[in-house]
Amino acid sequence: MIPWAWDTANIYKGLDEGYNIMVRILYGLCSVGIGHAIRAKTILKHLKKKNEIMTITSHRAYDILSKESDNVYNIEGLEVLYHNNKALTLKTILKNIGKFSVNNYQKLKGVGKKIDDFKPQVVISDWESVSSFTARARKILLISLDNQAYLKYGKYKKPFMLYLQYLKARFFLKTLVREADHSIVMLWPGMELKKKEGLYGVSPIIRDEIKEARKKKGDHILVYDSTRNHEKLMGVLREIKMKFIVYGYDRVAKEGNIQFKGFDDTKEFVKDLTSCKAVITNAGFTLISECLYLEKPLLCIPIRKHFEQILNARYVKKYGYGEMNYRLSVKNVRNFIKNLKNYNYKKPDFKEDLLETLDKILKSVN
Repeated sequence: MIPWAWDTANIYKGLDEGYNIMVRILYGLCSVGIGHAIRAKTILKHLKKKNEIMTITSHRAYDILSKESDNVYNIEGLEVLYHNNKALTLKTILKNIGKFSVNNYQKLKGVGKKIDDFKPQVVISDWESVSSFTARARKILLISLDNQAYLKYGKYKKPFMLYLQYLKARFFLKTLVREADHSIVMLWPGMELKKKEGLYGVSPIIRDEIKEARKKKGDHILVYDSTRNHEKLMGVLREIKMKFIVYGYDRVAKEGNIQFKGFDDTKEFVKDLTSCKAVITNAGFTLISECLYLEKPLLCIPIRKHFEQILNARYVKKYGYGEMNYRLSVKNVRNFIKNLKNYNYKKPDFKEDLLETLDKILKSVN
């Protein structure tokens, strides 16, 4: 049962429980940030038990997933450009327009041939364009599995000051990813969806490494910044007498009270996350979910003009899991650290329903 979303418990009532799925699945994965890739590792591991999988993605996500499987193909996926925690809309558009080249066309054509040879019966898209357009063009069942669809189907207030950003987010959602036959939307407790056929609300998936890790309270604060170049943040941290372990800057170094680490060793990241006093980050869905599960207070600095991240950060603030600040300052960070004992440390009731819902949909294919 899903008490805080649309109840899907009876949708598949009467289906035989002793099934063997075995479906050929094309899995498309967004390559912006690494949160999508982190959760995809868990989902793909489950799907591979009973299905044949072909994955398409790019950039960091390709680097992560290609280590897990041979059937992963690199496409020149969309990118988002940032500077000092601000999304650069015009530069992002121009960067992605520049991807329409002969080389990228040939690469995409080659991947298209691989897809033809694979003959997928189902496409699962985690906020990825090529896979969703492929499904619609070839009339293949399309399942969307992400948290971004909450922007389209969620019940939430749209503050007047953010309405232009909301409209821009809706435009990109409708333009870049096709409407799915089934939409599985990851939600936190308290979030609600509109009632719509083929729409399912589920809890975020928490990877096994996080579930199995022993929680500790060390003396450091973990920092993750997906924009890679938020130098103002680094300037603020240097002014505070506290140890910070920083991920996302593509370098490994120790500079005073700041230790930069890379993602080459995911075990190291999990160790630093589970043992930290608190987390400072943008407002990506996957890391926030893991912090809520681990009962780690959050200081969210959402990427400016990024409506989804602003919604995520507002959720953290509303339910007392931490703070959100649009503008960063030494004072804001010090106040956050000073108030660590006052935040909500109660772990949300995350259901184990994402994979179950996905299996039930796949079961209906055969």
